[in-house]
Amino acid sequence: MLASDAMRAAATLLNDSTQSLWTNAVLLEPAKQAYEELCNDLIAHGFRVFSDVSEVLPVTAGTVELTNQPADLLMPIKLEESDPSSNQWTPMLERVWEQSYKAGPRLSFWVFRQNKLMFPPATADRDVKVFYRKNDLGVLQGENSNIDLLNAIGLLGAKIASIAAFHIAKNPEDGKMLEARYITRLNTYTKGELNNQQAMPGRRKPYRVRGVTLETNRPV
Repeated sequence: MLASDAMRAAATLLNDSTQSLWTNAVLLEPAKQAYEELCNDLIAHGFRVFSDVSEVLPVTAGTVELTNQPADLLMPIKLEESDPSSNQWTPMLERVWEQSYKAGPRLSFWVFRQNKLMFPPATADRDVKVFYRKNDLGVLQGENSNIDLLNAIGLLGAKIASIAAFHIAKNPEDGKMLEARYITRLNTYTKGELNNQQAMPGRRKPYRVRGVTLETNRPV
């Protein structure tokens, strides 16, 4: 589904099916927050929506922020650095450094703040290998972003509408009602997929929603 599909569903729940007020531009930030919360809720219900990957990225001397970090980065796991002319990787430490820290030829440290990877400046160009957790469902960046989750337009739409009602319309009553609708749909969605697998004869296989796996045959 496209993010715009879920935003249109949210606008309908907000009594604006033509999106004259609740446009995609207005709903984009609530949609990003709603999508993040939906992913966390799916994980809590057993869906595997993350995978661990790595990517090598260049860092110019004097840079203090990884401006070219992967768009699908959700959580960094570890970082390693190397001279661009070498393939010898050295682990970087996740640590806050003192303001008096004197720059050297290596980056040495990193922190993750406000969804950005940051480090002290180095006096030479470096390559950084970022090991991180990515979202296999896709990244919601704009209205045309594709979310690789089937039959979930109404589910995500309800969450977007709830956040919009709370934080934009400042209407807590509608926000609570829409959040309750989201929770009901989330429970129905996850239970329905589990029931579908349990009804299948023979050995049950993990349920896959185009990149999402829900284990249904784990030993108890």
